[in-house]
Amino acid sequence: MSKAALVRQPQLSPELRLAQAISEFEADLPEDEKTKFKVQRKQSPDSLEVMRFTAQLDRSMFTRGLRRGHGPRLTKFLEGVQQFASIGDILVGGSQYLPACAVWTLVRFSLLSIVQHSDYVDKLSELFMEIGRSTPRYQDMALLFPRSKKLQDSFTEYYIVVVLLCHRFMKLSRTSGFKQFFNSYSDTITRYEKQLSTLADHIRDEMNIQSVVLAQEETKKSSRFRVLAKVDREALEQMHKEQEKFRILDACSVYDNQTIWRQTRKLGNTALYKDDLGYQNWKAATHASTLVYSGRLAAGKSVLLANVIDDLFLNQKDITLLIFSADTIFQKALKQVLSLVP
Repeated sequence: MSKAALVRQPQLSPELRLAQAISEFEADLPEDEKTKFKVQRKQSPDSLEVMRFTAQLDRSMFTRGLRRGHGPRLTKFLEGVQQFASIGDILVGGSQYLPACAVWTLVRFSLLSIVQHSDYVDKLSELFMEIGRSTPRYQDMALLFPRSKKLQDSFTEYYIVVVLLCHRFMKLSRTSGFKQFFNSYSDTITRYEKQLSTLADHIRDEMNIQSVVLAQEETKKSSRFRVLAKVDREALEQMHKEQEKFRILDACSVYDNQTIWRQTRKLGNTALYKDDLGYQNWKAATHASTLVYSGRLAAGKSVLLANVIDDLFLNQKDITLLIFSADTIFQKALKQVLSLVP
């Protein structure tokens, strides 16, 4: 084929280039891991999979002597990847978009290979924490995403760069070049970070444009409705009353358990619960029961609890966890009482 003919060839779509990047990653895996990857890449992760995986990472690092919990640093980034794996019905009109699911599996494989190099875990977890701060989340654009092919393409382009970054890390983690790579860490990583940041900006810009368009459409619909129907003043006043009530209730208690858990989990790793017969019996119980740990202030109860949560996510199936501190329980109780006030 002539050079001119090659130039005239259209660029592959983002979806196809993502699939190609994933295939190249898979080709570089050892044979035993290829088999695992082929099985796991078809599985769509649920929302709890992020906590399960960060627990797995921290347990792996703990066995290598790392006392600090690094998994929570990756949570925001991993949440973005998990949400990307759930958008297949929009991108391809089916119930599952396999390349998006494969990105989740690919990220897991690469991160598990990286944590084997304990000397660099701190730098790497900090890198993914920084990336996570601007990682686009599907839940923030759920209403706008189906409306814009440009938004969908930018979203896919973002994860092409994520795949390339993870592929680079995975390959280097299996060679002696991993240490050498960190000698020129800044220049190489800066290029990937810049690409991801630029794509995240494009996504935000397109979201802003689509938000304006949607608002204009809603305004037109509202104008037509006002022509056809008269606003019920009493209903409107009742709506304002309800809004004020919910504002007061939210002021009593808006609890972000994910942030509290991440902050506590970063403080350290512990395996004390493993040798606690009371904990093992409680975990194995088939009936309702309560486990209580007591101790002086700053004895490490919160860190112990955060590690227990990891253990439950790794070893218990179909689990539902509610995480509250003592002051939050009081605030929630107050909120419940006020919610009964007409």
